[in-house]
Amino acid sequence: MAVDWEKIAGQKDGRDELGLFIRVGAVLRGEAEITWGEPIYLADITTRNSPLWKTAPKQQIAYLAVKYWARLYCPEVILGVYSPDEVEPRTEKEINRRRSA
Repeated sequence: MAVDWEKIAGQKDGRDELGLFIRVGAVLRGEAEITWGEPIYLADITTRNSPLWKTAPKQQIAYLAVKYWARLYCPEVILGVYSPDEVEPRTEKEINRRRSA
C-alpha cells in the first residue's frame, strides 16, 4: 500500500484542518486498477486519544485511513485486531435536557 502525500487536499501548513483529507488505495491481487478508499477528512475525526494528533497529524491520519481501507477491502490482513479506541465501551450522554412538568 502506498500513500501519495501530494494527494492531500486543503491547506498543507497545518494551521487549518478544514478541507484537509487523505485517500489511500492499493492494487489488489488479480486487479489492474487501484482500489481507492473513501477520503478521510481531518476535521471530521473527533476521537483523538493520542498526543500524536497534535505533533504528527499526517502520520495519524495515514494510520487511520489505512486501517479503514484494510477493514473494508482485506479484513483478513488485520486478523480481527482492534485498537483500544475501537473496543472501549461507549458512555451514554444525555444530549436533550429534560423539561420540567
